[in-house]
Amino acid sequence: MDSTALTRWPGSTLRAAAAFFVLLLASTTLSAAPATRLVVSDCPKCSFVPPICPTFRSCLEAFAVARSPFPLTIAAMDAAGLPDTGYGGTVVFSSSDSTAILPPPFSFAPEDAGVAVVNGFVLTQAGTQTITATDAGDPAVSGTLRVSVAPDVTSIPTTSGAASVAMAGALAMLGLWLSWRRSPGN
Repeated sequence: MDSTALTRWPGSTLRAAAAFFVLLLASTTLSAAPATRLVVSDCPKCSFVPPICPTFRSCLEAFAVARSPFPLTIAAMDAAGLPDTGYGGTVVFSSSDSTAILPPPFSFAPEDAGVAVVNGFVLTQAGTQTITATDAGDPAVSGTLRVSVAPDVTSIPTTSGAASVAMAGALAMLGLWLSWRRSPGN
């Protein structure tokens, strides 16, 4: 378009440009539908209430002791990082620990509002393991938590009772120290 057309019809040119811009914006925002993702965390259920959602690393890694049951929070999150309160899928669990004991599939109910605590996870192998939650109807909706698993104390071999006595003494000292810290004035 030459400069004379801009001077003759400046209003219509600006309206056409504005209409094109609005059309461009509308086509970009309507084409990308936000997807739900699952977050597996050892943070409490209340951590998923905005604005405390688990965007910090401490909620995305967990620690456990081998052969000890623990709960996990499963949250369906929308693209904005908020709980997907309308999520009603069924979640199945898997783990890198081949001998792990995992809870049965969990179905979200309306009262869960996209966030639920699921009990009964037991990892048996020490080291770094993963637990994955996957939507049974849509495998693209999933989330994985990395868990550092410490060995079960009873599985550590000892050559004598001396190690047990030393451990009992250390635990007793820790108990005394914790009692002292909780007493008034300290």
